[in-house]
Amino acid sequence: STWKIGGFFAIIAAIGQALYVVLRRKLPMYPSNFLMLANTAVGVVSVGTLSLTVERSFYTTGGLQSLSVQGWLISILFGLINFGAWLFITKGFEHVNAATGSIILLLELLMGAVLALLFFQEVPTMLTIIGGILIFIASLIVILKGKN
Repeated sequence: STWKIGGFFAIIAAIGQALYVVLRRKLPMYPSNFLMLANTAVGVVSVGTLSLTVERSFYTTGGLQSLSVQGWLISILFGLINFGAWLFITKGFEHVNAATGSIILLLELLMGAVLALLFFQEVPTMLTIIGGILIFIASLIVILKGKN
């Protein structure tokens, strides 16, 4: 049943990211660092509430307290990396339009497949390879075209 919960979180994240990209372009009077902070705050509150609702036992029966120092450090590191990625996205959308940025952001899928191969020895399927090539070509065309 965890794949259903993961899929639900992924859909909410995709909707949130799309709304963020659109609102970022519609609210140019606000600096990107303020929008980044507001976006992070909304994400922490919404995902935190959903996590507390769905995984209550983790927070109430000792799961959270049993995390090691290494687990906390890795979680903090991943949080900082995620914050940095969003900060770069925010800064990037100051310089390109949403259509261009959205196509380039698809490279995240390609990088995920490459990193899964490197770190977890997950061999991509032929459809994944074909999709990755198409994403790469589309991103390259958008970048080389040079129009925002």
